[in-house]
Parts: sequence; structure tokens; C-alpha cells
Amino acid sequence: MVISLSEQKAVRDLERLASLHKTLGDPVRLRIVNMLLEQPTCVKALCEVLNMSQPRISRHMAVLRGAGIIFTRREGKFIFYNLEYTRECDGIFSCVLNARENFSLFREDIRKLKRVQKEVC
Repeated sequence: MVISLSEQKAVRDLERLASLHKTLGDPVRLRIVNMLLEQPTCVKALCEVLNMSQPRISRHMAVLRGAGIIFTRREGKFIFYNLEYTRECDGIFSCVLNARENFSLFREDIRKLKRVQKEVC
């Protein structure tokens, strides 16, 4: 069976979307995306908000970066993480924003991030 180029592209797009969903299937990564939807931040602030070690947060960030969901920007001695807005990610980001109404943990993370980021980044 011969598959047309447009069908091959459609399959690749679906595979990419499935991969993004798999990457965000981890609650910690969803919480990180939620915070990055509010503002770019550094690993140290994420460690404080999530109460996790720097190596553990850095590993999650590497997974998100490898999936093309985030990118980095250096400011002085800090590396800030931000979301990579792509066609595939936009729908997922919208779902996370909508989930804030139902998940108080998402709202609490943002409240903590705003307080902590001023102190550590």
C-alpha cells in the first residue's frame, strides 16, 4: 500500500501530538507548564514552589525541552525557561489554562511562583 505525502505528513503530525501528550502525562510537568503559562521562570523558583530538588526539576525541564515544549534564555547568571508556542502546543496550553478553574493546586502554584520568583531569580 502506497501512502501519499499528505497522509505521511498527517501521520507525523499525529505522532507529534501523541508524543506531546505523553510528555505532559506527568503531573509535575503539567504543573511546570501551568506556571510557565503565567511567566518565564528559573529552576530555583520551580524547586521552591514544587518543593523538589534541583536535579529532579532539571530532569523534568530536559524532558520538556527535548519535546520542544520549552526553550531557555539566559539573563545574567540565571537561565529562564519559557514556553515554545507551536501549533501543536496551543491546544494543550489552552486545556491547562482552563484547568486552573478546577484545580486549586494550579492556582496555588502560581501564587507561590509570584512570591518566590522575586526572591530567587
